This record gives sequence, C-alpha cells and structure tokens, in this order.
Amino acid sequence: MIVSLSCLVLISACSRDQVTSEKPIQTQQESLNKETESVALAYVNGSPITEDDTRHAMQKLFTDPIPQVGREQVKQRILESLISSRAIFILARDELDAEELAQLEAKVKAYREELFVQSYLTRHAVPEPVSGEMVTAYYQDHPEAFGGGVTKRFEMIQTYRSVTEQERKALIGKLSELSNVDDWSHWLEGHKSLPINLRQLTARVEILDQPLQALVSAAGIGETSPLHIDDVITVIRVNTVDLHPPKPLAEVSAEIRKRLAPIKMRAAIKLLAEDALQKVSVEIVVDKPDNSG
Repeated sequence: MIVSLSCLVLISACSRDQVTSEKPIQTQQESLNKETESVALAYVNGSPITEDDTRHAMQKLFTDPIPQVGREQVKQRILESLISSRAIFILARDELDAEELAQLEAKVKAYREELFVQSYLTRHAVPEPVSGEMVTAYYQDHPEAFGGGVTKRFEMIQTYRSVTEQERKALIGKLSELSNVDDWSHWLEGHKSLPINLRQLTARVEILDQPLQALVSAAGIGETSPLHIDDVITVIRVNTVDLHPPKPLAEVSAEIRKRLAPIKMRAAIKLLAEDALQKVSVEIVVDKPDNSG
C-alpha cells in the first residue's frame, strides 16, 4: 500500500514531537509525565517518531478499520514513510534562511491555534435551534428568495450623454413636465433636440440595479418617479404590476433551515468568544490608530 508522501509530510510537520523555535504551551501537568509518553519507534537526527505518530497517521489516512491481518505491514510502511517525511522536513528546515523559517513557523503556529479553536468550538458552541417561528419569519421577510416578487412594466427616459450645466437645467425643467404627460413617445417627438431617449422595459424589481430599483419599486401603476439627477438624469413611469407568490412554505422550509443554521452557529460562536474574553487577561500593546484626521 503506497502512502502519499505529501500527506505524510504534513503529518510529520504537525507532529507533537517536531522541534521548532516555538515554546510549547504549558499545561497544569507540565505536558505528559515520562511514564505516559509515547514509545519511540525510530529517530531521525535525534528527532523521535513515536507510536502516537504512526497511530495518528493511520487514523488520518484510513477511514475504515484496518484488518488485523496485514496491519503490522501497513504500520511498517507508514513508519517508513514517516521516516522519509521527517528526513525531508529536517533538510527543508535546515536550508531555509531565518526569514523563510519565521514565515513558515508563523503558518504552523496559526494552523495549530486554529485546530485548538476548532476543538473548543466543537465542544462548547451550541447554536440555538432553528424554530418554526424563525423559518416562517425568514420566509415572510425574503419572498424573492423563493420565487416571490414583483414584475413591473415601465417606461424610462434617460440622458444618453454628458450634459453641460446649462443643458442640465433645461432638461430638469422639461422632464419635470412628464408627470402630466400621458403619451411619452408623442412628447419625445416634439423634443428631439434633447439628449434623451425612451425605453420600454419589463423586469422583476429585485434584480434591477440602483438607483433604478428604488425608482421603480416606489412607483405604483400610472405613477411617475421623481427625477433622479446624477451623471445620468433618469425618470420612469410604471404601467403595469404583476405579483408573483413565493413557493409554498412547506416546499422551502428545509432550505430555510439550512440557511439559518450557519447564522445561528455564528451567533453561538460570537457569544462563546465574548465569554472567553471574560475568562482571560488581554493586554493590547499596539496604539490605536488616530482617526480624528
């Protein structure tokens, strides 16, 4: 059975017996007593590869139990791979300059801390269950996510090029007349000199970009929006409105629970982090940035 060397390099690099410049975290028992230390199976430049190392490698590489028959052969192959991996690790470490070594050890330190955090969260982060009331509230607040929404057919007049300040003032005056005009196409025929065009559009309101979404959303049937004056001057009038009901709640409740579960987990983690900060001493030695200027 051939074991991936790259995988074993990672296993070896994360081994608890690996020698780095990082000072190990002390426990109340000052790590393990000599009597409970794992038995060394081999040494590479004095760095031990232990029974725990091979056991961890087997657990990492094989999801199913290894049959008793052939187990020792597999264990021996893993030990040989761990020895090769440790040799490469030592040579790689020794050829790095101080800056490269510091960068790599910073990554190892961050990954080690991440594993501890994940372990702690697994044991202590208990999210609030997603209730039926939460599912219903999310469904009512986000109908567009489940096929619901509004389609509007509207007319839109916009400037199609940059305008001077004088042109802008003239356009604002002329376009302000449109709320009292029934036929915008006919009106436009009498104002061909203006740098504007007319478009007929049909779209779901929720997919429109701003500021158009806000203009169309606020206008009811037959209503003309206020002028939106920016680099482009825009005015719209809504002609028809079609309402689309969302899918039935029973069809989407499972999907909603999947969406809410990570939110509840993040909330649980936030509370756990706040609790953790109350149980440790924190001293920030970096000056806060001055945002007054």
